[in-house]
Amino acid sequence: SRGCWCRWVAWVIGLGTGTLAAYGRPGDSFVFYEINPLVLQVAKTRFSYLKNCRASLDVVLGDANHFPFNPPVVSEKITITVK
Repeated sequence: SRGCWCRWVAWVIGLGTGTLAAYGRPGDSFVFYEINPLVLQVAKTRFSYLKNCRASLDVVLGDANHFPFNPPVVSEKITITVK
């Protein structure tokens, strides 16, 4: 329990963090962006967190040249550093 009434709206890069879907509740919204179709296949067949997610869930398969919204929904530049 998050202990609050707030709803989550999350745009997540990569299904490697797909276990976050397990925290989704009705009214929450998750969009996962995945570039590798094999990762999506494994996530759907070997793990249950996507099918058991209680939030609204979308998985967008594509890369930086794919925009799921018209016009594109954009934010300020976000830099992700992996060490």
